Amino acid sequence: MDSTALLREMLESALYPVKAFVQVPATRPEKFVTIERTGGKIDAFSDAPTFAVQAWAPTKAEAAALAEQTASAIDSWPKTEPSVAD
Repeated sequence: MDSTALLREMLESALYPVKAFVQVPATRPEKFVTIERTGGKIDAFSDAPTFAVQAWAPTKAEAAALAEQTASAIDSWPKTEPSVAD
C-alpha cells in the first residue's frame, strides 16, 4: 500500500477539479495541492505516515480556503476509508 498515492487519490476526488501532486509541476494549474511524506513509521503490518500538504492558489485568501477544504477532507477520510485509522 502506498500511503502517498492513497492520499493523492483521495484529495483529487474530494477537491475535484483541483489536482494533487507530489511535487510542484512545471506547468502549474491555477489551484493545486502538493503532498510530501515527511516521516512516519512503516513496518510489516502498518504505515503511520506524516505528510506536509500545501495549498497553492492565485491569492493567499484562495490558498487559505483551499487549505481549509483540504484539511476537512483529510479529517473526514477515516470515516470513508476503512484502511485509514486516523
